[in-house]
Amino acid sequence: DEEWFAELVQRSSWGEVEAAIAGHVQAIPAPLFTLVEHGLARCFGPGPLALRLLPCFAGIAALLLLHATLRRMAPRAASAVALGLVALSPFFVYWSKDAKPYT
Repeated sequence: DEEWFAELVQRSSWGEVEAAIAGHVQAIPAPLFTLVEHGLARCFGPGPLALRLLPCFAGIAALLLLHATLRRMAPRAASAVALGLVALSPFFVYWSKDAKPYT
């Protein structure tokens, strides 16, 4: 549940997060994501910004990796078009701003 996850990473102590990970392995499928999100919530405060930073950075990293790969495999114009299509894809944008862990 997204609301439970947000409460866990934003309002709990490190010990509570670790206990939740140890006790709810099925409910928390991505322990590293949970710990990083908790750290971001501690740095940036509770709110949507902290919850969406990690997926946003992952989306940016995916675009950079795609760009590096396409640069070697395709002509410059074709790689620019492909990169633009992926960057503007509604699915890519959705998953790059979603605040839940997925495995």
